[in-house]
Amino acid sequence: MTKYAAGYWKPGVGDFYDEYVYGPRTYDSFVWNLQRSLLRSYVRRLRQQQAHFRYLDFACGTGRILVELESLVDEATGIDLSEEMLTNARERTTKSKLKKVDILADDADVGGPFHLITAFRFFLNVEPETRLPILLRLANLLEPSSGRLIFNIHGNAFSLFQLESLSSKLRGKGWKPTMHMSQVNDLVRQAGLVVNARYGFGLLPRSLHRSRLRSIAEGADSWATRRQLVRPISPDVIFVCSPVPKACPTRDLSLGQGRPPSDGSCVG
Repeated sequence: MTKYAAGYWKPGVGDFYDEYVYGPRTYDSFVWNLQRSLLRSYVRRLRQQQAHFRYLDFACGTGRILVELESLVDEATGIDLSEEMLTNARERTTKSKLKKVDILADDADVGGPFHLITAFRFFLNVEPETRLPILLRLANLLEPSSGRLIFNIHGNAFSLFQLESLSSKLRGKGWKPTMHMSQVNDLVRQAGLVVNARYGFGLLPRSLHRSRLRSIAEGADSWATRRQLVRPISPDVIFVCSPVPKACPTRDLSLGQGRPPSDGSCVG
């Protein structure tokens, strides 16, 4: 078990996560409300291409993503190492199969292959040496011809979140983790995947969302989310990936964007 995973075994951690991280009027809830419509629209498009759609939410936590997507798929599975988090997920979900699974264990029983795998708020927080082994495992669970892996990085190093990380360090609370997009691209490439699309969410520091300027910050971040040019400096970035095929699109065709390059090359 990683140090990151061990932190989610504490009694009451599921309730804390639901009430304080994704409770009403928190910054994380605000960003999630921006993301959820994109995810649901995306899954609906993918679902049209499959007769029987299988979905896995990795590190599902208290079931936040599963609650949104389970009704749109034929089979939904959520796995996590924390029984505390899974207890809350069981109370919220209706049809998802929930399992306590160590995905890196030799006897891990996950199922699959899956047409869609999601992994939110994981790769940024987990120890760097664990990122690639887990991403490789998830890539191997994808349906090879049409599978998609969607994950996010909620601390883009090339955003104003970096200032919050510095502020945290100066106040003696340590650095908040961040990742450069080049690190993410290298990780995806080493796992045998290609990035089909990126979506940025937000722009301003989350501290403004806890101030009297909250309504202005929410308006500005909502505006920024709809602007493609702002995506490289958004603090929260979603990546849509697929197994590297012989010829792959530069943009995700299931969202009706772009077309395969004429020379058959991949752009990751």
